[in-house]
Amino acid sequence: MKQKNSWISAICYVILPLLLLFVATGCGGSSSSDGRQTLPGENPLGPGSSITPPGGDPTTPPGGNPPGGDPTTPPGGDPPAGDPTPEEHVALGWQSFQETNYTNAINHFKPVTEIINPSTPNEKTAKQEALSGLGWSYYMNKNSGGASAQNQLDMAIDKFTEAINMGSHSANAINEARLGAAYIYLLTNDFSRAANYLQSLNTENISQNEHLGNLDQSHIHALLAYTYYLRDETIKANEQLDIAISLSSTSSLVNSIRQIVRNQ
Repeated sequence: MKQKNSWISAICYVILPLLLLFVATGCGGSSSSDGRQTLPGENPLGPGSSITPPGGDPTTPPGGNPPGGDPTTPPGGDPPAGDPTPEEHVALGWQSFQETNYTNAINHFKPVTEIINPSTPNEKTAKQEALSGLGWSYYMNKNSGGASAQNQLDMAIDKFTEAINMGSHSANAINEARLGAAYIYLLTNDFSRAANYLQSLNTENISQNEHLGNLDQSHIHALLAYTYYLRDETIKANEQLDIAISLSSTSSLVNSIRQIVRNQ
């Protein structure tokens, strides 16, 4: 194989960080007064702010609570909501992920992944999405100071593999899991497996996945070109790079890989 140590090191310092810029983006929401996007479930007035009716107390209903009453439930009102549903856990997990709070994301995804033999379509979809989210959260949390980075990568691969093996309950979750697996195998220099997972991605709907940020078909073809290059498959590398350039000639990721593959 060619001497490509400098290009292999580029995986850690150039290629994968660029990919993460596309994957780990903030989620959508309404705009706040300072121009920043308000995240789903976030108080638009800012942390610690509340909306208080004229003369009212935001935490206590008029007249207070009856003796022995629940201070969180007004008379005749509904009791506090119970635990989040699997679907709510998944949504909260991705919200935490996009806020870079990976520990909190893990805490939301993990209970859903532990559902034994999910029976309904919604449960199966939620579990598959949670497995993919948990895999990405383990990967992004690898330098947190808890479990070793290698253990985090091993756990991430386990969750990605489990999500893929569940079948096609959620096309987005499978794409996320395959991309995550390819990402880790690139990082660990297992280029054959990385290429296999990149080839199996459904690039037609990759840009429709809200969790993958601004990732699009050009990025997948560029990564595949890079993987082929590292495997000394020059013809395939150039074929994939041509496709990537035709889709987006101005992409920073595509241009970085073009400089490596073609030295231009």
